[in-house]
Amino acid sequence: MSKRNRRTPEQIIAATAEKLNAMKQKQDIKAAKSHPAAVFILDALAKAEKDEREAKKGLGSGPQSFDNRMRAHNFWIDEIAALEDVAHATVDNAAANKDWLKSQLAAVIETIIEGEEPDLDHIKTTIEANMEIGSVELEAANYKLQTERAARLDFKAGISTA
Repeated sequence: MSKRNRRTPEQIIAATAEKLNAMKQKQDIKAAKSHPAAVFILDALAKAEKDEREAKKGLGSGPQSFDNRMRAHNFWIDEIAALEDVAHATVDNAAANKDWLKSQLAAVIETIIEGEEPDLDHIKTTIEANMEIGSVELEAANYKLQTERAARLDFKAGISTA
């Protein structure tokens, strides 16, 4: 248990005088608010204090700090880049699927022309199985997108609880 330090009478008087001066200054400001010159200065002072307060938000370490806002935007940019990779891989995969489907269609048309009946169940099974298989690039792009999205959401959750 720490020993309590008592203030000397001089310290108590100085603290009380400081409080009294602050109260007097506050009262003087209240009284001067009715004068146009004081109102003009007080308005300018309030604006300067507001500007300072807003600037300190950006310079601080809270959710709205410049650093956190830039990091959040970089997470968004990374996620958008991953979405672009998914789009490119999807287009490439769709082109390959279309080529394969056209070859399957040609085979079915040839079977019909020869007077034979194509096996519809076999065609459905083959098409459905092939359409579910994506390319390695598409799977990698989707994985990267999930990773980037998770990183952004983790960052967002971290700064909202800070």
